[in-house]
Amino acid sequence: MGLKYTLATNASLIMGLTPLATAFIAYLVFRVPLHWKQMLGISLGFFGVSLVVLKGSITNLINLSFNMGDLYIVGALLTFSISFIFIKKATDIKFPPAIISLYAYSISSICYLPLVFWEQTMEGWSELPSSVLLWLMLLYVGVFPTGVGNMLWNRGISILGPGQCAIFMNGIPLVAAITSVLVLDEPILLLQIIGFLFIGSGVILGSQNSRPVAVKKEEKETTRIPMQSK
Repeated sequence: MGLKYTLATNASLIMGLTPLATAFIAYLVFRVPLHWKQMLGISLGFFGVSLVVLKGSITNLINLSFNMGDLYIVGALLTFSISFIFIKKATDIKFPPAIISLYAYSISSICYLPLVFWEQTMEGWSELPSSVLLWLMLLYVGVFPTGVGNMLWNRGISILGPGQCAIFMNGIPLVAAITSVLVLDEPILLLQIIGFLFIGSGVILGSQNSRPVAVKKEEKETTRIPMQSK
């Protein structure tokens, strides 16, 4: 919905703040500590995302304008950040990532159905795509990025925690830019390559700030056992 009213550049920059928002929400709500390596990694990653999205052009930065669509994107950012934390809490009480994905997409599908029928009725049912290739592409999106990718993402959150996993979202513009070069033959600028390096450095630095959350939890549980036996 937000992309109907705003530019993809604006949306990419706003979503680049997801790691920062996730880290602060986790700190404010659940008192998850903030480490300097994590904050530095987030800052480097966002700077790299800005270079990639803006293509290193000051003119593109000056020409940025904001509207109602940006508020929708901010709302998406906040819901993403909060969902990462909730997923971590769900996996802490032994919910498997596959079950979380199943419940989440089942509920969202039920919520989307009325909207889908309403929008398609407004557009006209004759406007449904008839291309076999397009339906195959939609099938791929539904199975791999949405299904398998989400399940792997939930598994990563259960091991690393929401703050560290959110840092990897900065890699999305990187992959998109590389794909556009390989598939669409789009040119790549030197400043974008520098942005890639900043993104990679931010991900590496931010994901090494501490031991995985799952390891800490196991150590905490093992230290409780001798105390209870006493």
